[in-house]
This record gives sequence, C-alpha cells and structure tokens, in this order.
Amino acid sequence: MNPVNGLAAAMLAGVVSAQEPPLSLMRLFSNHMVLPSNSVVEVKGRAGPGAAVSLRASWLGESLDGTADAGGRFALRLATPKCGERVRFEVQSGSSKCTVEDVLVGDVWLASGQSNMEMSLGPSSTSQQGVLEWEKEATASNLPELRLFTVARRISAVPLEDVDGAWSVCSKESAAAFSATALFFARDLTLRQKHPLGIVASSWGGTICEAWTRAEGLTEFAEFAPDVARLADAKGGELALAEQRQQYWDRVGASRPAPDARGWNAASLPHVWSKHGLGDFDGVGWYQRGVEVPAAWAGRDLVLMLGPIDDMDALWWDEVHVAGTYEPGHWSAPRQYRIPAERVRVGQIQLRIAALDTGGEGGISGSAEACRLQPAMGEGGSLGLDGGWSFCRGEAMGALPRFPASMQSSPNVPTVLWNGMIAPLVPFPFTGAIWYQGESNVGRALQYSRLFPAMIRDWRAAFGRDLAFLFVQIAPFGYGNDHGELFALRLAQEQALLLPRVGMAVTTDIGDARDIHPRQKRLVGERLAMAARRHAYGDLDPSLIPPRATSATVRGRDVVIHCDGVVGPWSCGEGGPSHFEVAGSDSVFHPAVARSEGPKLLLRCAAVEKPTQVRYAFQATAMADLWSEHGLPLPPFLMTIEAAKGD
Repeated sequence: MNPVNGLAAAMLAGVVSAQEPPLSLMRLFSNHMVLPSNSVVEVKGRAGPGAAVSLRASWLGESLDGTADAGGRFALRLATPKCGERVRFEVQSGSSKCTVEDVLVGDVWLASGQSNMEMSLGPSSTSQQGVLEWEKEATASNLPELRLFTVARRISAVPLEDVDGAWSVCSKESAAAFSATALFFARDLTLRQKHPLGIVASSWGGTICEAWTRAEGLTEFAEFAPDVARLADAKGGELALAEQRQQYWDRVGASRPAPDARGWNAASLPHVWSKHGLGDFDGVGWYQRGVEVPAAWAGRDLVLMLGPIDDMDALWWDEVHVAGTYEPGHWSAPRQYRIPAERVRVGQIQLRIAALDTGGEGGISGSAEACRLQPAMGEGGSLGLDGGWSFCRGEAMGALPRFPASMQSSPNVPTVLWNGMIAPLVPFPFTGAIWYQGESNVGRALQYSRLFPAMIRDWRAAFGRDLAFLFVQIAPFGYGNDHGELFALRLAQEQALLLPRVGMAVTTDIGDARDIHPRQKRLVGERLAMAARRHAYGDLDPSLIPPRATSATVRGRDVVIHCDGVVGPWSCGEGGPSHFEVAGSDSVFHPAVARSEGPKLLLRCAAVEKPTQVRYAFQATAMADLWSEHGLPLPPFLMTIEAAKGD
C-alpha cells in the first residue's frame, strides 16, 4: 500500500471514528454490579439517535436488539438468571462496545434518607470519628459477594437520567467509606442468606421527606404546590421564589409581639442568644428601639450598620419593611443596609429587626462599635446603636411555614432529591428499600403522618412494584426546648406501618442524647435486616416480630399494658423499666412504677387516682431499658386506657 494512501486511510478512519456518536451505559450498569435474580432489568444508556443497539449476555443464547430513540436513549429489557451466578454482558452500537464484567446475580436493595443513613462506617467529613469499633467492623466486612454503590449528591428541578457513582466489592477499605447502617443491614443478610447482595446508597444529611418525593406524590399537599409549580416553571422560578419569600417575611412581620406584651426585656448589641438563656432556641428573635433622626439627615440616604446576624433577618424602618438578608448561610456576614431618602424624616422613628435562626447559635454578634447609623455620603456624624434596644423571643421554627429555599442552592425543596438521586434509578427492580430519616421533619409531625406514607406509596408507584419498605424510628436526642415534638414525630412515623410490607426498626435504646448521630449503627442495620427477613423474604420466625403495645386496661390499682410480639418475660435494665407515665382526666402525666408479668406490663402511680391515658418514652432523651425476649425494644406509645373490665 502506498504509505501516503495508508496514512490518509488511517486519518479517514479516525475522522469516522470521531464522528460516531459515543455509546454509554447508565452508571448502575458497570463492573462489579449485582443484577437482581429472576427479574427483567432495563439496561439503559445512550447511543446515536436512531442507532441500532445490541446486548449479548453470557447466559443467553441470542442477542437482544433495539434502537435508540431520537434523543439517543435506549433501554433493553434483559431477563436475568438465577441467584448466585457470576456473569458478564456487553452492549454494542456500531463499532462502540461497553462490557460489564464480574457481575453477580442476587438481591439489590436501595438505602436512602438523611445523615444517619449517610454516616459512614469509618471517619469522614460527615461522620467525624466513625461508628463504634469501626476498624474491627471494617475488617469483618471482607465480603466479595457484597457489592456497594454510593450515589453522589445532586439536586435537580427535573428528573435526571443518570447518577454519579460506581460499584465496589465490599472490603475493609470500601466498607469504611460506605453508609454504616446500609452496610450492617446488607452484611447481616449476606451472611445469613449465603448469596450475592448489592446495595445502592442514595442519601443526603439534613434533608426533608418531601425533597425525596415525586411531584405526583405530593398532589394532596397544598402547602408544597407553590414550590412544585416554581420548579416546573423554570422561567418564572426566581420571580415566584421572590414572591414566596416576600410572603414569608410578611408572615414573620405579622407575628411581632405587641410593644407592650410580656416578654420584652432591655438589650444591648451584640446580643448572642446562648448568653441569654436561648442557646437551644431556633426561630425568630425581635429587636426594637427608637431612633431620633436629626434635621440634618432629613431626605438623605442613610446606612444602617450592624454586626453579623445568625442567620437571616428582616429590617423595618418606621413600620416599613426596607431591607434584610433573606438567604441562609450569611451568619458570619456583618449587615449594612441602605435606608432610602424618601423614608427618612426628622424626629422619632421605630427601628425593628426580626432575626431568624434556623439552627445552632442565634442573635447579633460582632462589636458594639460596629452598630451605627449614619448618612450614606457627606458629613453629618453618626449615631451609635449598641444600646437602648428591647428584645423579645418570637415564634419557634416549628410554628412558622417552611422557609422558601432556592432550588439552586438547597436540597430541602420538594422533589429535588427524588429528581436528582432516585428518579435515575427507576425502574431498576430493587428487592426493597431501607430508610433512615425524620429528624429534619421534627416539629411537623401531623404533616409527616400523611407525608411519609404518601412517599412510600409514591416510590412504589414509580418503580412499578410493591417494594418492601423498612425504616428506622429516629433515636433519642436532646432537641432544644422539646415539648414532645420528637415523640410526636415517632408516632407519625408509625402511620406507615398501616401499609403492607412495611417494617420498623426501633432505636430508643441505642441513641445518644448529646449527639444526633449515635455511633451504635450495627444494631440499627441488624434490626432492619430482621424486618427484611419478615417483610421481604417471608420468614415466619416469631423472633422477628417486634413488640408493640396494643391496649391498656385497669386491674385494681394497676394499669395493665397488653402487648403483641412478646411471649416470655420482658428483660429490663438496672432499676427499670423506666419512662412510663399515666394521666387522669386533667391530662397531666405523672411517672409510673412499672413491672412485668409475663408478656404484660403493670403500671402503678399514686399521684393519679383514676388513670385515663398512658404513654411511654415521651421525653426526647429517654433511653429505653425494656426489651422483649428477643432483644427488641418496645416502641414509644400513647394510648387511652380502656374502661375497667375483666383481665
């Protein structure tokens, strides 16, 4: 061959190759994956528009053929073999080929939720020191038949086609970086069932339930409709967001305590809440003072300077809302606001500030000298604003509407996490899902009692299958100023148990009152695995049935608690069981002394002559010390005591 012609042919081949549309598979279909056994899996990817695509699998005699649509998307329906096999498959379009090797066939589970699901086995930027004995647990996780896939964080206004992530074989190293709860769950099932298992972890700390739900699943919740509509209308999104925030701050402004109301106290700036007994308060704090505007300032632009406000605020000048910091994340930024000339008149005016703290510290920090009011330009002196204030605590965060967050900057917007982190996985035939979330919905229990079951139904509708769904009832923690909000959220979580194939792992005995991320995650995962054996695999072993209080009656001087899921005597901690309370017709609860009588619990309280209600583990920091004969704790409950009858 003529060398020149050979070079030209090679260059021409290169041009043709470069112009050929690339072939790619969804990242879930990659080396080391687990394919669900005896299922039909849609192998999805992209090729050239209208391109022919074929799939060859090691267990099939013939190829699967299909065609990409006008956008280049394709989905080939692949029938999978029996559990336990090791296989491979490849997809080809033109001269491009994607080969997927070291594939195991077994069960695949989806794990989702917020930070307690996201928390890794070993130390990381999110889990800090890792779980208890994490090095030992990582060493015990050298399980080649367990495969792990972590979905990268991503928000989206619309459902996406793919996620970021990769499969890894479970080893000491990969286990350390994986979700601890998901790992312990999967490890327990793998060791018991002796067949391959894959688990896909898609979680994000500090997130709310509605962010993980489709728009279709939120149709019965009118309160989410504005956000859903804003996401659907990309052009009008920012305008709608501005309007919603204006309405939010108008709502905050309308909640100001009357100037002569009780609760106002003298204050000076800086004014950090933790130094004034408000370290646990999240919500609105009101500041007000009079300002004497001198004649020389009339009709001039003024500048109001304050120290950093943690973390958002709104400013009213002479009863007119003139400025503020309306985006989260500016807790360390000093404030400097312009007062427009048309608002500046001579004489006494009222200055009012609503400081909104959404978590952690609150108030106004910085130096006293930084708090000043002065003309924007030219001479005129300045007025110190460090003293002369009055302060009053306003509404708590739980009493306010949800803050309208920007989709571009926050995962806590309805649907955005479903769109970015779950929708791309549809319709992969997961065996089931495990869920650890609820802390970020504390304070909205009534809504959550409807929202959480709606999310489960929505996931099942989206995946087109009756997914087994197992969740964690959130653990004890010292939420600031808790007056039963955690207890109410736990009861709201239990509403999901009315749905079929739903199970709950109780954690009242393994929390940490000082840490919302308790380090004991092995029992959490193992209790979820017990629920999976019962609800996903049909195991009828009585030891898998969790204890549950079903009714309360009166017998003589005792309140008798009747329970399911326990046959033998209860196991109690030293001095226990604790955390039982009864109330009479005045609904004032008093501690009750409890003892067990076989599967029953007998309570006695001298302070209540005729008990009408009973509750268990009401306090947010209550650590359970009562277990069934199978080592499972009794869940918190509240119930009415039935009229006296034979026992």
